[in-house]
Amino acid sequence: MRSPKSRVLARNGTSWYVLLLIMVIVVALASAGIWWFTRGKTVPTLTVQKGSVVKAFYATGVVRPDYEYIIKSKAQGALIGFEKREGASVKKGELLARIDDRQLRFEAERCAAELAEAKKQADDKAPQRMEISARLNEAKEQLEIATRTMTRMNASFDKGASTLTDVDNARRFQVQWVNTIAALESQLGTWKIESQRRVDVAEANLRKAQANLEDSNVLSPIDGVILERHVENQQVVGINEKLMLIAALDDMLMKAAVDEEDVIRTAIGQLVKLQLYAFQNRDESSRSDAGPTIFEGRVTEILPSANPTNKTFEVKVKFVERPLHLRVGMTGELNFIESASEIRGAIVVPSSAVLDKKVYRPTGAGKYAPVDVVIGTRTLEKVEISKGLAEGDIIVADAKQVAPVKLPPRKAPSVPTRTGDDVVKE
Repeated sequence: MRSPKSRVLARNGTSWYVLLLIMVIVVALASAGIWWFTRGKTVPTLTVQKGSVVKAFYATGVVRPDYEYIIKSKAQGALIGFEKREGASVKKGELLARIDDRQLRFEAERCAAELAEAKKQADDKAPQRMEISARLNEAKEQLEIATRTMTRMNASFDKGASTLTDVDNARRFQVQWVNTIAALESQLGTWKIESQRRVDVAEANLRKAQANLEDSNVLSPIDGVILERHVENQQVVGINEKLMLIAALDDMLMKAAVDEEDVIRTAIGQLVKLQLYAFQNRDESSRSDAGPTIFEGRVTEILPSANPTNKTFEVKVKFVERPLHLRVGMTGELNFIESASEIRGAIVVPSSAVLDKKVYRPTGAGKYAPVDVVIGTRTLEKVEISKGLAEGDIIVADAKQVAPVKLPPRKAPSVPTRTGDDVVKE
């Protein structure tokens, strides 16, 4: 009779045999599957040749309009009639939305009433002005009487019919009315200045209220398209809050991020080769392995200040012929071509043949061996190989077809413990 330990060993040995058999079957099935999917597959190759390549430097970029208009709120309140969505076309001066303007209208009406009242107070027929004018006229009449009285007293004093005291009293009476007239004229002038000041202030308040009322209307500054929308209808917004982004799509161009060591090699009018990831040469079966579409552009502007985060300069590149179906936000690669920099007699291969500084050489039986290469000048279409290949070598035309797939590293599972700590399980 077998011991328990012998039975355990026999059972463990049987398990290992079963596991090994399962692994052999899985490998065989995987090999058969790979053979099945690749048995009819033909990997294009090419013969390495010498040629010429133009010196250029590389950058990435994004399609954006040259001018973008950020529409902000100039008033505070709830948005009314904000119905246009992203992608909607707008005309210059078109009403896009309106901020609830009831309080602003009330303020404008109040300022208009204050202006009307101020103008009435500044009119020649205003009660206060008429009162001062009447008192002034009376004072002038009294001055004429005092002047005649003074004349008579002087004549009477010369004849000995009146005393010096009578002459002094007449002169004092005359001076009193002269001073009264001066005071009333000063009062009338002060009133005119003050009344005009009230009119000016009321007019300024009315202009401000009317401007605030006009600011409640959100108008489009250009003929364009709404690119972004940041608020919704009936939403309460504050002053200077961002509402939407509008741009004219006719001036779309490529905004490239050029490294600081390359910006000194950039010039206005410089030729640029552009490749947009959204545009590929496609065959009749709609496959995208026929290669990218290369566009041409010209440098139109180089911004003088660098991005402080990544130390790149924004360079604007305008398409020579703008492609159809171009959309804002598309990304791509750019090659800035340096004039009179053609390199002749170099080992040149297509850009698609190089992946991670490697090319792949067929070794037979459907296998391909990687070859490390040193890259020289590189453009969107060609790559100069300064070391690793020779003229006449056979390599794969598209390295992606045979390069091993790199899977992301597998994260070890963590097992929670009773204390709440995670223990990594190897």
